[in-house]
Amino acid sequence: MRENILKKNIAGRSGIGAVFCALVLIASVATAINVSQDIETTSEIDNLSYTFKFIEPNLQVTEIESQDFTTINMKGCLAIGKSAGEPMLPVKPITLLLPAMKEISSVQVTGNPVVVELGNKYLTEKPVFPYQNPVPFGSAPGDFVKNEKVYSSDVL
Repeated sequence: MRENILKKNIAGRSGIGAVFCALVLIASVATAINVSQDIETTSEIDNLSYTFKFIEPNLQVTEIESQDFTTINMKGCLAIGKSAGEPMLPVKPITLLLPAMKEISSVQVTGNPVVVELGNKYLTEKPVFPYQNPVPFGSAPGDFVKNEKVYSSDVL
């Protein structure tokens, strides 16, 4: 009698396993059909548009080597510089996923200028902090670098 109960238990589990496998197979076929339909509809798109919002920057004054500098902080942005000694400005990194088998013909970036109220913080008196070369762990920091040619220029 105990063997009969075990055989029914195993048969019941096998039946549940078979039903589960069939459902997974049906779901994967349905997904494959939906994916092929999505590819057709996305192939008709000629333009993609993304909007990114920026909050007002937070300006902090820092003193380095007896000179005041302004650090610009913006949520979601990284402060980086082009090369050592040039101003460290906030940059927003983005990742775009493009449709499969598509090529980019052009990228257009547009925006609306925003006037930032500096209050009593003047960037001519307290310029933007210059980017410094990275310092590896265990190494002493190098000399403070400020590109005087860039900071004395009137070109924007």
